[in-house]
Amino acid sequence: MFCVNCGTNMEDNAIFCVNCGQKVETINTEVSETASPVQSSISSEEAPTVKTPAPPIIESPIELPQIPPVLPIIQSSPVVSPPAPVIPQPLPNTVDQETRFCGTCGNLLRNDVEICPKCGIPTANYRKNDVSNNGYAQYNYEKQLLSKKVKNLKIGLAISIIIGVAALGIMGYAYYSLNNYIDYIKWDINQLQTSYNDLQNTYNKSKDVWLINITEIKIGNSDQGGRFINNPGDKIIASEIRYLTPYIIYKSNGSGEVTLLVKIISSNGEIMRNSSISPEGYSYSETIRITAGTAEQNYILKGWGNSEKSIYSSGNWTIEVWYKNFLLNSVTVTLSQ
Repeated sequence: MFCVNCGTNMEDNAIFCVNCGQKVETINTEVSETASPVQSSISSEEAPTVKTPAPPIIESPIELPQIPPVLPIIQSSPVVSPPAPVIPQPLPNTVDQETRFCGTCGNLLRNDVEICPKCGIPTANYRKNDVSNNGYAQYNYEKQLLSKKVKNLKIGLAISIIIGVAALGIMGYAYYSLNNYIDYIKWDINQLQTSYNDLQNTYNKSKDVWLINITEIKIGNSDQGGRFINNPGDKIIASEIRYLTPYIIYKSNGSGEVTLLVKIISSNGEIMRNSSISPEGYSYSETIRITAGTAEQNYILKGWGNSEKSIYSSGNWTIEVWYKNFLLNSVTVTLSQ
């Protein structure tokens, strides 16, 4: 279809010419009216009036000259020349970066048109990428942007769900493993507690059948003959100690000889020993004879030291008494300066 006014090629469904903006329906109407057959437009008012003089009154007939008839003036309509042929240009069938849209109605426009064929509004070079002037392009741009955001949001949500599920799986596995480990530790603790209880029961039962059971140990300072310089249990000054002597109180479960092992442990944890007389791991040993009886009995063990008072230093010292590799009792004393 061509514009009657300027001859521009248009789409068949165009309402306005994309070049001059003339409305197609108006153009057809005007052409229809203009191209109608030539008709006479003479009216009674526009036709010239020819006055003829009255014939003179004569007595004899006179021949009058013949006057040619007056023809009406016919006003002709202008002839409309056919429009110059215009080579049709195909409309774009794809939307690229340079494709334009009408900013008023959003109609797809060719790159060479200046007026929208749908609404007749000048395009003003509105382009798809010109979001500041083209309302439809801005809508289309925002729609695509929103679509991308939704897509990215879906991807992010999917990734978050995957990560969350993986994290829950890892946490569940860690929780399961931790519970198993805790249960294993609890089982070990229970086993150790059971073993300790069994050992303690065995120890308690063994004490009952042993010949001696030491209930208390007191420490005193004695001379070489075993006579106490001060009473056992009293304050002891390190610089005055000759022999550190244990005084034991015990109960006897029978009569006989028992060999007791004694450890003298210094304030720094060292066991006092003499390689020539000390048993392995102990300071000294002593065999005593006990008699059966229900009442508590006492005994003064040998002392450890010398007459020069040069062995002991101030601090906390521990004395342990053992029997058959079992600790019968122990005591810690503080040696003052």
